[in-house]
Amino acid sequence: MTNNNMVLNVYLIRHAETDFNKENSGFLQEDNIKLNSQGLTQLKDLSKRFVKIKFDKIYSSDLTRAEETVK
Repeated sequence: MTNNNMVLNVYLIRHAETDFNKENSGFLQEDNIKLNSQGLTQLKDLSKRFVKIKFDKIYSSDLTRAEETVK
């Protein structure tokens, strides 16, 4: 048996703020909800934390807010 020192890092990231989740505590599965200005600011801050990380794979839903977060 070989000693393989591979490490798997998994990052779970929720989409940033939308007007819907700012104003409601419910769950909505609509695909056309975009991030609001605060959400875009949150993404800029988040991206700084991950700038040096090379991601091999990114999985995301096809909801607009999730795709905005991935980009």
